[in-house]
Amino acid sequence: DIPSQDSLSHYFAALTLGEAATATFITATEDDDFHFRFRTFADGHRLCRLPLSNVSMFDRSDETTLESRGKFFAHSTELVTATVRHIVETFQDGPEFSEGTYDVAFTHAASMKAVDVLARRLGIPIEICVATHQDYGNTSAASVPLAMSLALKDGRLARGKRLLLRVGSAGS
Repeated sequence: DIPSQDSLSHYFAALTLGEAATATFITATEDDDFHFRFRTFADGHRLCRLPLSNVSMFDRSDETTLESRGKFFAHSTELVTATVRHIVETFQDGPEFSEGTYDVAFTHAASMKAVDVLARRLGIPIEICVATHQDYGNTSAASVPLAMSLALKDGRLARGKRLLLRVGSAGS
Protein backbone atom coordinates (compact mmCIF):
# COMPACT_ATOMS: atom_id res chain seq x y z
CA ASP A 1 0.00 0.00 0.00
CA ILE A 2 1.18 3.48 -0.85
CA PRO A 3 0.38 5.72 2.13
CA SER A 4 -0.09 8.98 0.21
CA GLN A 5 0.31 10.64 -3.17
CA ASP A 6 3.39 12.47 -1.83
CA SER A 7 5.14 9.15 -1.16
CA LEU A 8 4.49 7.75 -4.66
CA SER A 9 7.95 8.70 -5.98
CA HIS A 10 9.53 6.62 -3.20
CA TYR A 11 7.41 3.55 -3.94
CA PHE A 12 6.89 3.69 -7.71
CA ALA A 13 9.58 1.20 -8.67
CA ALA A 14 8.00 -1.30 -6.26
CA LEU A 15 4.93 -1.42 -8.47
CA THR A 16 6.95 -3.35 -11.02
CA LEU A 17 9.54 -4.89 -8.71
CA GLY A 18 10.89 -8.08 -10.13
CA GLU A 19 14.33 -9.31 -9.32
CA ALA A 20 15.93 -11.93 -11.48
CA ALA A 21 19.33 -13.52 -11.43
CA THR A 22 20.46 -13.13 -15.02
CA ALA A 23 23.66 -13.40 -16.92
CA THR A 24 24.24 -12.11 -20.42
CA PHE A 25 27.36 -13.35 -22.16
CA ILE A 26 28.80 -11.46 -25.09
CA THR A 27 32.06 -12.62 -26.56
CA ALA A 28 34.43 -11.07 -29.04
CA THR A 29 36.62 -12.71 -31.62
CA GLU A 30 39.97 -11.29 -32.67
CA ASP A 31 38.34 -9.41 -35.54
CA ASP A 32 35.63 -7.75 -33.45
CA ASP A 33 35.63 -4.12 -32.41
CA PHE A 34 34.69 -4.86 -28.79
CA HIS A 35 34.79 -2.34 -25.94
CA PHE A 36 33.61 -2.72 -22.36
CA ARG A 37 33.61 -0.33 -19.44
CA PHE A 38 32.38 -1.01 -15.92
CA ARG A 39 32.11 1.74 -13.36
CA THR A 40 30.56 1.95 -9.95
CA PHE A 41 29.29 5.06 -8.22
CA ALA A 42 28.46 5.08 -4.52
CA ASP A 43 26.22 8.15 -4.63
CA GLY A 44 23.07 6.23 -5.54
CA HIS A 45 23.17 3.21 -3.27
CA ARG A 46 20.48 4.53 -0.93
CA LEU A 47 18.08 5.55 -3.70
CA CYS A 48 16.66 2.08 -4.32
CA ARG A 49 16.89 -0.57 -1.65
CA LEU A 50 15.45 -3.24 0.55
CA PRO A 51 17.40 -2.84 3.81
CA LEU A 52 17.65 -6.00 5.87
CA SER A 53 17.34 -6.07 9.64
CA ASN A 54 21.11 -6.36 10.09
CA VAL A 55 22.07 -3.50 7.72
CA SER A 56 23.83 -1.59 10.53
CA MET A 57 26.33 -4.46 10.90
CA PHE A 58 27.63 -3.67 7.42
CA ASP A 59 27.04 0.06 7.18
CA ARG A 60 27.56 1.93 10.44
CA SER A 61 26.40 5.18 8.83
CA ASP A 62 23.04 3.68 7.82
CA GLU A 63 20.14 5.76 9.11
CA THR A 64 17.44 3.20 8.32
CA THR A 65 14.92 2.99 11.12
CA LEU A 66 13.87 -0.39 12.48
CA GLU A 67 10.36 0.24 11.11
CA SER A 68 11.60 0.60 7.52
CA ARG A 69 13.90 -2.41 7.48
CA GLY A 70 12.57 -5.17 5.29
CA LYS A 71 10.50 -2.71 3.23
CA PHE A 72 11.42 -1.91 -0.35
CA PHE A 73 11.56 1.72 -1.39
CA ALA A 74 12.92 3.70 -4.29
CA HIS A 75 13.42 7.40 -4.93
CA SER A 76 12.62 6.82 -8.59
CA THR A 77 13.13 10.33 -9.97
CA GLU A 78 16.49 10.83 -8.25
CA LEU A 79 17.61 7.30 -9.16
CA VAL A 80 16.85 7.69 -12.87
CA THR A 81 18.42 11.17 -12.95
CA ALA A 82 21.66 9.95 -11.33
CA THR A 83 21.81 6.81 -13.47
CA VAL A 84 21.30 8.71 -16.73
CA ARG A 85 23.96 11.24 -15.70
CA HIS A 86 26.52 8.51 -14.95
CA ILE A 87 25.78 6.56 -18.13
CA VAL A 88 26.15 9.71 -20.25
CA GLU A 89 29.43 10.64 -18.51
CA THR A 90 30.82 7.14 -18.98
CA PHE A 91 29.71 7.06 -22.64
CA GLN A 92 31.31 10.43 -23.37
CA ASP A 93 34.58 9.63 -21.56
CA GLY A 94 35.97 7.62 -24.44
CA PRO A 95 35.79 7.88 -28.21
CA GLU A 96 35.41 4.09 -28.48
CA PHE A 97 31.80 4.62 -27.37
CA SER A 98 30.84 8.19 -28.22
CA GLU A 99 32.22 8.07 -31.76
CA GLY A 100 30.75 4.66 -32.54
CA THR A 101 27.82 3.91 -34.77
CA TYR A 102 25.32 1.32 -33.62
CA ASP A 103 22.65 -0.82 -35.23
CA VAL A 104 20.79 -1.70 -32.05
CA ALA A 105 20.91 -0.44 -28.45
CA PHE A 106 19.76 -2.10 -25.23
CA THR A 107 19.26 -0.53 -21.84
CA HIS A 108 17.78 -1.33 -18.47
CA ALA A 109 14.20 -0.25 -18.95
CA ALA A 110 13.04 1.36 -15.71
CA SER A 111 10.78 3.65 -17.75
CA MET A 112 10.20 4.66 -21.35
CA LYS A 113 10.97 8.27 -20.45
CA ALA A 114 14.42 7.21 -19.20
CA VAL A 115 15.08 5.38 -22.50
CA ASP A 116 14.03 8.49 -24.46
CA VAL A 117 16.14 10.85 -22.36
CA LEU A 118 19.17 8.57 -22.51
CA ALA A 119 18.92 8.13 -26.28
CA ARG A 120 18.64 11.89 -26.79
CA ARG A 121 21.55 12.70 -24.44
CA LEU A 122 23.78 10.09 -26.12
CA GLY A 123 22.78 11.11 -29.64
CA ILE A 124 21.44 7.62 -30.37
CA PRO A 125 18.37 7.34 -32.63
CA ILE A 126 15.41 6.16 -30.53
CA GLU A 127 14.49 3.81 -33.38
CA ILE A 128 17.47 1.55 -32.64
CA CYS A 129 16.64 1.27 -28.92
CA VAL A 130 14.93 -1.93 -27.89
CA ALA A 131 12.66 -0.99 -25.01
CA THR A 132 10.55 -3.46 -23.05
CA HIS A 133 9.00 -1.31 -20.32
CA GLN A 134 5.87 -0.42 -22.25
CA ASP A 135 4.96 -4.11 -22.68
CA TYR A 136 6.56 -5.80 -19.65
CA GLY A 137 7.03 -3.13 -16.98
CA ASN A 138 10.22 -2.83 -14.96
CA THR A 139 11.74 -6.28 -15.31
CA SER A 140 14.79 -5.20 -13.34
CA ALA A 141 17.90 -7.30 -13.97
CA ALA A 142 16.09 -9.24 -16.70
CA SER A 143 15.37 -6.17 -18.87
CA VAL A 144 18.46 -6.39 -21.10
CA PRO A 145 18.29 -10.19 -21.64
CA LEU A 146 14.55 -9.83 -22.33
CA ALA A 147 15.16 -7.05 -24.87
CA MET A 148 17.93 -9.06 -26.52
CA SER A 149 15.72 -12.14 -26.83
CA LEU A 150 12.90 -10.10 -28.37
CA ALA A 151 15.31 -8.39 -30.81
CA LEU A 152 16.78 -11.77 -31.76
CA LYS A 153 13.30 -13.12 -32.40
CA ASP A 154 12.21 -10.19 -34.61
CA GLY A 155 15.53 -9.94 -36.49
CA ARG A 156 16.87 -6.66 -35.08
CA LEU A 157 19.67 -8.57 -33.33
CA ALA A 158 21.81 -10.68 -35.62
CA ARG A 159 25.44 -11.64 -36.15
CA GLY A 160 27.46 -8.71 -37.42
CA LYS A 161 25.26 -5.99 -35.88
CA ARG A 162 26.99 -3.28 -33.85
CA LEU A 163 25.48 -3.28 -30.37
CA LEU A 164 25.40 -0.78 -27.55
CA LEU A 165 24.43 -1.96 -24.07
CA ARG A 166 23.77 0.71 -21.44
CA VAL A 167 22.84 -0.40 -17.95
CA GLY A 168 22.59 1.07 -14.50
CA SER A 169 21.66 -0.36 -11.15
CA ALA A 170 21.47 0.65 -7.49
CA GLY A 171 20.68 -0.74 -4.09
CA SER A 172 22.01 -2.13 -0.88
